[in-house]
Amino acid sequence: MDENLGSPGAVDTAAVELAGCSVADLLVASGWSTGRQVAVDDVVELLAAEGHRFSPRSRALLVSLAGLTLWPDGDLGAADARSGPHPDPVVIDPVGSGSGELDRIRLAEASLGVELAPLGEVGLDLLATDPTGRLVRIGVVEVGVLGDDLCSSLCQLLRPDPDRPTRWVRLT
Repeated sequence: MDENLGSPGAVDTAAVELAGCSVADLLVASGWSTGRQVAVDDVVELLAAEGHRFSPRSRALLVSLAGLTLWPDGDLGAADARSGPHPDPVVIDPVGSGSGELDRIRLAEASLGVELAPLGEVGLDLLATDPTGRLVRIGVVEVGVLGDDLCSSLCQLLRPDPDRPTRWVRLT
């Protein structure tokens, strides 16, 4: 296994940030808890063999969130124009979102100028994370950065703020 795929310290940092996030209640309702650790070595190796890259931060998020289905809070109305009034669940499944999708993820990387690792799916969109923990939603023809950090990204994903819409850019 590649030795730069992550470290136990990165997992602790992710857990602290997730616990302090204003959507922690939704994470807990989905089965997450502080200190949750899922074995992801096989998943990371499988996706790395396809060409995907995982920063220590991306791997830490997988360790903490893999296998969960997160439900956005209530009826969002017009807050999430992409999903409509009844948003799709967020499925944290890196194999489902990454396997066979390397080209699409590379296009998103080129559009944003940052390395991305597959994390999950939101409807037909892929969900990825960058080395800082920001979440990125990748559509068929566009990509959107959901926040400035992990917590603001999760908030925009699970409790979107219509006054802070996601910035979408065309895939190049």
